[in-house]
Amino acid sequence: MQLYGVKNKTHFIASIGHYDCITFEDMLMDGGQPGCDDYAGYSRFSSGNTQVYAEVVQTFGELYTDYKFNTKERKYGVWRLDDVRLLRTEKYPDLMSLDWRMKTSVWGTRGKNKNQPLKYIVLGDATTDHLHAILDTQTHIQLKTKQLINEILKDRKEIT
Repeated sequence: MQLYGVKNKTHFIASIGHYDCITFEDMLMDGGQPGCDDYAGYSRFSSGNTQVYAEVVQTFGELYTDYKFNTKERKYGVWRLDDVRLLRTEKYPDLMSLDWRMKTSVWGTRGKNKNQPLKYIVLGDATTDHLHAILDTQTHIQLKTKQLINEILKDRKEIT
């Protein structure tokens, strides 16, 4: 997953959601990820650090689940520079692309039988059956979520 964040000489930090605020040593970042549904529209950074995109091994679903449920002992948000790949400017993600939106739009699920603990999955990773089930049963969802699901299905050639 490509994340927007701040780096110093040894670490990279990135906040995930609207109310997320990550601090580490002399670094601060809040406001979430640009282009995501849960982006705050602003980010605060400590001075003297560099704002960059970095590639991390976790999916956005894993990061968002960690952010929502592990408020005291989070696994993610601060990475050693050795554990991420910093991106050159020309490799920064296109925040308007279907690919980016598929990777950063999450859906809360309790499993097929609705009896598992809530977790967040990336919509682009959801099965085609799951996407159809969302459209068929979740009439309350926002129009932009419906549009994204339809774009994913169209990309998979499941609808025209």
